[in-house]
Amino acid sequence: MGQHRPSTSTYLDINHLRYHIRTWNEHGKETFFFLHGHEDCAATFQFVVDRLPEDWRIIAPDWRGHGKTQWDHDSYLLQNYVSDFDKIVDHYAPDQSVRIVGHSMGGNAGQMWAAVRPRRVEKLVALDAFGLRSEDPAEFPDRLVEWLDNLRGERPPKRPSPDLESFARRLHSANRRLDEENALFMAEALTVRRPDGSVEASFDPLHRGAKPYTYRFDDMGACYERITAPVLWVASGRKLNPALADGGLERRSKLFRNCKLAHVGDTGHNLHHDAPAEVASLIEAFFKGEDLPTINR
Repeated sequence: MGQHRPSTSTYLDINHLRYHIRTWNEHGKETFFFLHGHEDCAATFQFVVDRLPEDWRIIAPDWRGHGKTQWDHDSYLLQNYVSDFDKIVDHYAPDQSVRIVGHSMGGNAGQMWAAVRPRRVEKLVALDAFGLRSEDPAEFPDRLVEWLDNLRGERPPKRPSPDLESFARRLHSANRRLDEENALFMAEALTVRRPDGSVEASFDPLHRGAKPYTYRFDDMGACYERITAPVLWVASGRKLNPALADGGLERRSKLFRNCKLAHVGDTGHNLHHDAPAEVASLIEAFFKGEDLPTINR
């Protein structure tokens, strides 16, 4: 694509953590919040941002325990991200209704926040963020045991790479849709350098440990029903989880008061990495109130 649109970095004290905030066009006329997913970081929205209007001010935090934001060492619940985002919005847009784009975990956190702060949301886009399948409550005791053990220091291990190029090759091997240039950009955004010169993923490995709860979609469904802003759900080309098979996606979308569905084929879960031009065209049309483009992939 050539040269990327520049961004700036700011650090804020959010819920006793040093939070990294990436901003594109900090003096833009219109403000948008972009919320990344699990084990990702704000910088990897770059491919989409490069294709959006230049006068948009885009604010994207690295969630706690991700990217350049401080690790918590304790709590990584979806509610924590909602609380963090609540304070981030108060800092950047205290008297404005806001526009949100969230991917996966970030999309679910954004939707949860939109449910509890409905008057503060103008529009919201969720990228492959439709909730999970409800889990068996009988799993809860074992989850709690594993979570407690993780907090004692028994964290899941990471696999370092000798250098950025080898990490980029791992990314490309896992996702053939990433070309070499974008894979190297991702590697630089998603890693930290170790004392021996090797690199490893920057997220806290506790994210890969058990959570001290079982997932209940009914809780998220109740949030959908309280959202008053228009919502755009964008599905990737990956095989949907079993909860969304046989029309489950459409059934869940009808819990909203106003929800549109779009689909970007030939993409994995990280559709904003795989098809940034198509995702950007949907985001721009939705926020401008235009007809959604037809995506031919």
